[in-house]
Amino acid sequence: MAGKTEIDKRRSNIISALTKTTQIHLIGSQGYFIHAYGDAYAHTRGELNSGNEQAYSYG
Repeated sequence: MAGKTEIDKRRSNIISALTKTTQIHLIGSQGYFIHAYGDAYAHTRGELNSGNEQAYSYG
């Protein structure tokens, strides 16, 4: 499982990628990044934005 540092980095990277999709040829990617950003919150357990928050995945 990933801890707070990894979770924060993933969320930051997704937001960065999303803001770069404003170029017309990348607009189709926005839905993918919005979904990924939601998953970066949905697939965690523990108190949100705390040292106890941990990411998990299925599989």
